[in-house]
Amino acid sequence: MGLINHDSYTTTYGIAVTDSYISVGTNNIEVFKDGTAYKLRYIATIWASQVDRDNNKRSLQSLVRAVIMDSTQLEEGVYEVAYADLKTVFTNTTDA
Repeated sequence: MGLINHDSYTTTYGIAVTDSYISVGTNNIEVFKDGTAYKLRYIATIWASQVDRDNNKRSLQSLVRAVIMDSTQLEEGVYEVAYADLKTVFTNTTDA
């Protein structure tokens, strides 16, 4: 499961990539209880394309993100919350 980002993404080397692939994949996902809320911490990885990811090519970047959740969101599932959060950062995506 992942997202295809249809907007231009510029790498740290200044190269613009369109249709990059973003996935939480097998990265660590952690949930901490903080009072009555929960904190989700996850890592998402960005590749130049889904083909690059499927062919085990090197990723372009990793993003560390954190989300404050309530118990309802926790019941929805941490992956669903993580991908919903990624869609707030990358707003022109397709589920892949």
